[in-house]
Amino acid sequence: MSFIDLKQITFMHRLHGVLAVLFLMSTSAFAQTKFTLVNGKEIDVSSYEVKGEWIVYKGLDNKERRKDKYKVFSAVTGDKEEIFYEPDPLNEDPTVDWVRDYIKGEQYAMKHEKQLWNSSTGEWKKNRITFNHAVGFATGFSASILNFYGIIVPAGYATVSSLFPVKMPPASDLTPDQRNSEAFNYGYQRRMKNKRIKRGFLSSMAGFAAGIITFTALERSK
Repeated sequence: MSFIDLKQITFMHRLHGVLAVLFLMSTSAFAQTKFTLVNGKEIDVSSYEVKGEWIVYKGLDNKERRKDKYKVFSAVTGDKEEIFYEPDPLNEDPTVDWVRDYIKGEQYAMKHEKQLWNSSTGEWKKNRITFNHAVGFATGFSASILNFYGIIVPAGYATVSSLFPVKMPPASDLTPDQRNSEAFNYGYQRRMKNKRIKRGFLSSMAGFAAGIITFTALERSK
């Protein structure tokens, strides 16, 4: 066998090796699994195994982690879905379909939670500063006059802001089934309300801190 033939064989072996690696990578990507959590969040994983009440999985970074099984609704690999949520009829738990729609409502809220519905244009628009932010900051700032006794005001403001209902907007990216779904609406409203409470508390605390700093500086300047 000639030297040229040996070089050709070596090249072919290397080519076959590269093609095999590419095939394995494409197969791995195709078999990628997506977890859908009960809170609406999603996690991409490369592999998983159910061990009792825990799901042990590897993320795309190949690090092994675990997740409480009761926090994971389902795992989708390709066109196959494994549902982990198991309703208990004795506790009158909601059905699988109800929870699925509820999660979709949460995900719709997550998609638009950094936006504000503009009723005049009928569109979602980005809005970093909301009315809730402004009122929360002003309330916290005013409460700082009471010095540290006013620390309870931010929590009170967040509680009061949660009392106002959250309405589903007549957005064009909603289907009639979603608009009429009790579970979808409940998931959307609960997610948006929790976000409102968090924003109200944080903005009020920011106002309170700003007020304390401002009034302290004014006192020292006298």
